[in-house]
This record gives sequence, C-alpha cells and structure tokens, in this order.
Amino acid sequence: MGNMKNDKTFVNPSVTSMDQYAPYVDALEELTVKVILSSPTGICSSEIELALDGQPMQALRERVPISTLKNSGAFFTHHTLSDKLIEPIIADIKEGIPVKDPACGTGNLLLACARHLPIMSDINDTVTAWGNQLYGHDIHPEFIRATKIRLLLLAIERGAKGPIPDTDISEFFPHIQESDYLVDPSLSKVNCIVVNPPYSIVQAPAQCSWASGIISNAALFMEKCMTTAEPDTKIVALLPDVLRTGSRYSKWREIISKHAKIESIKIIGQFDKLTDIDVFLLRMTTMALPNKKTNDKWWNLFNKASGQSGEK
Repeated sequence: MGNMKNDKTFVNPSVTSMDQYAPYVDALEELTVKVILSSPTGICSSEIELALDGQPMQALRERVPISTLKNSGAFFTHHTLSDKLIEPIIADIKEGIPVKDPACGTGNLLLACARHLPIMSDINDTVTAWGNQLYGHDIHPEFIRATKIRLLLLAIERGAKGPIPDTDISEFFPHIQESDYLVDPSLSKVNCIVVNPPYSIVQAPAQCSWASGIISNAALFMEKCMTTAEPDTKIVALLPDVLRTGSRYSKWREIISKHAKIESIKIIGQFDKLTDIDVFLLRMTTMALPNKKTNDKWWNLFNKASGQSGEK
C-alpha cells in the first residue's frame, strides 16, 4: 500500500523502509521459478494458494515492526474483501478497460481484477495482455516486485502454459511501477480506479482546502484520485469509516460529493481481526461539471435502508 514521500509539496516524516520484507519477496520469486520449472504435480498447491492470498500480509506482520506498518499505513486487503470491492467494475474489467490501483501494495486488488482477465494461448501472451490492462503505484520497491511476481504466479495457477523467456520479472507488467501517486498521479490515465489507500495519519499539506493539522492519508489519496481522474472514471475504494462519519471530514465529504456522483456506500465494520479500524466501501463516478447540490450526511443518505445511522 502506498504512502507519501518527502518533497516540497507533501511532507510525511513517517515514510519508512520495507527492507525487512525483501527476503519474503525473494522466497516468492523462488516459488514462482519452481512452479515454472516443475510439472504441475511437482508443486504443492497449498504453497501457491497461500502466496496468492493471505501469506503476504502474514509475512509482513512477522517481519516488519507494527509501528512501521502503522506509520506507513501498510495493511493489505484480504481476498474476500478484495473480491467484494471490485464487484462493481467486473464487467468493465472483462471488457478490457484499464484499471489502476494508486496504492497497490503487494497487489491484492490487482490480483482480484486479474482473476477476471482471460488466459491467452500461452503465458507470454497472457502476461502481455494483463500488463496492458493493469496499472499500479507504490513507493516501496519490495511491494511492486511482489505484485509482479504474484500476478505471474496467478497466470500460471489459472492455466497459462508455455515457457517464460529468460527475462527479469521486473520487466513484466510495465505499468506497475515504483512511484508516489500523490506526487505523480499522471503515470496513467485509466477509466477505472480501485484502491485501498494507506490509513496512516499525516500532516495536512499547506494547500489542503478542507482541513489543517493531522489528517488521514486516505482522504488525501481519494481527493487526488478524484481531482486528477478523467470525467466518468469509476472509482471503488475501501476507506476508514471516520471519513464517512467524522465531523473533521465534513468539508472533505462536500468536495467529494461536489465533484463525483456517489453511487453507493456499504459499511463493512472492522478491517480484519488484527486491525482495529472500521471501514466502508465507496463507489463513485467522477463528473465533468461540479454538482450544485451536495449532501454531507453520508451516514443518513446511504444507511436508512440498513437501519444504521448516526455519526461515530
């Protein structure tokens, strides 16, 4: 999951290294090479299943101090929640519309998208086709490398056949790159954005129009997604519930509602059993012209039917 680098515009002293995660990424690459070189019966399917689901987050928690994870906001979306998040854009994915994750981490959301992409005549054609459709940013090179390895492993696991050229894995999936989305969001222009942004707490940049002091990095990510996307871009996001309910984010909600059509909001509850953060799913579409009417009462507007209301 991405975070902000220090620069003259956005200053975040909490940016931290993920060097301790590199040995696990090495092990992922070794597994992938073993899968490529072995017959299907020679590989334990459970190894592959773990690498494609919860193991990357478990390895991160085991290898990187929890303080570092909190400062970076690096908590990955598990398989079930990833599938739920991308549901509104599955038809777009199947039609070949490019999709971007601005804070891709080790690629869970991109893998969820790739599960709906076709398997071509051989592995090279499959990886090339997927690479033309999938875009991603993250500031941690370890995460970008893990994302590419896992996508390659997923293609093989789904039945892509044939030898792979003697090529550095970093050359696959060229639109998934080490970069800071908050500094350079122009890496790609796509029609679908799927994101679980970092939940770290940062100092509001000087040009922030809706708050000052300490704010959620997730709010900055969503504002950047909305303001830099082309009109009619579909955005699906997993966000901390404080953005939906907190009075501190009322102006942020007004800005989002003004520049995007809020399609739906779904309350999820706790992120996972080890991460004490309540989250919700937001689905919206950017607009060419601003809304004249906005509604800040997101909790009333979308939760009457479910019987949930009130600001936390």
